[in-house]
Amino acid sequence: MNSELTVIIPTYERHDSLRVVLEYWANFPVRLMVLDGSKRPIELKNEFANNVSYFYLPISLEDRLLFAQSKIQTTYAILSCDDEIFIYSTLERGMNILNNDTSVSAILGQTVGFSNYQNKLSIFPEYSTAKLLSITGDTPCKRLKERVAVPGNSIYYSLTRTETMVSALKFIGERYYSCPYVSEYIMETVLCASGSVLYIPNLMWLRNRCGDIVDNKEWDRSKLLVDWCKDYNNRPEMLKLEKSFERHLSSISIGGALTGGQIIQLFCDYELNCQNHKFLLHSEDFSIFCNEAEFKNAINFLNILALRERSSSAA
Repeated sequence: MNSELTVIIPTYERHDSLRVVLEYWANFPVRLMVLDGSKRPIELKNEFANNVSYFYLPISLEDRLLFAQSKIQTTYAILSCDDEIFIYSTLERGMNILNNDTSVSAILGQTVGFSNYQNKLSIFPEYSTAKLLSITGDTPCKRLKERVAVPGNSIYYSLTRTETMVSALKFIGERYYSCPYVSEYIMETVLCASGSVLYIPNLMWLRNRCGDIVDNKEWDRSKLLVDWCKDYNNRPEMLKLEKSFERHLSSISIGGALTGGQIIQLFCDYELNCQNHKFLLHSEDFSIFCNEAEFKNAINFLNILALRERSSSAA
């Protein structure tokens, strides 16, 4: 199958959801790269063979992402979860924008969450009280500051060019950090350093809010970067992260305007801002911008994913 887009899907001990996600993507012109860190590999159906590259890698998430960067053979790439989906027409629109405007680094669309709220599929806006603004400053420093100024406006799961994704994955895979949010902030910093990040008002990401996070159980995800930095035991890691920011970003024109320590502090301040910001998680009053047939198709798969989450919780 010819495709310009690779969807990178790390997975861990969630094969039932993974099968649903692969089935969803089966009829779209994308390449899927599955990075499976589970205790045992999955047996995939033959119908998935056309657009799925499956790698059984019982190693850390960082090592799997580092492995992935050398395997992408398409023009564009995006990270995805093993229990969530994207709307292809929005990704297609994003690829057209990236193709026509080299100043743009990444594309982000409208995000909705879904859950098995009160034993029914519930769809609700994500980041509904945050302004989802494009990041268009004329320097990497300005763009990064724009990014952290808006609570909840995560750009981790943005569509980007392969060369930008490779830069980010090399950086993420360089070493393991005991703070689970470091990899997200590395990705977002690389995206901002590489160009503008455009928000388009089309439904793009359907985010699973049904169950618990499965991967990386050794991480305490309640410990934010700001807490991690306050712990003196993490000082050696933090110093390495500061140096890594400066080394990697010097090659993509951060311009020396921010030190590694200043970049870390920006994200610490961002987390504190998020803690003081009230987000509306459920609302009936919101609009979804998406092709009706494509949205109905997505809803069918969300129902299956939510049902599997309910079954897992009951077990």
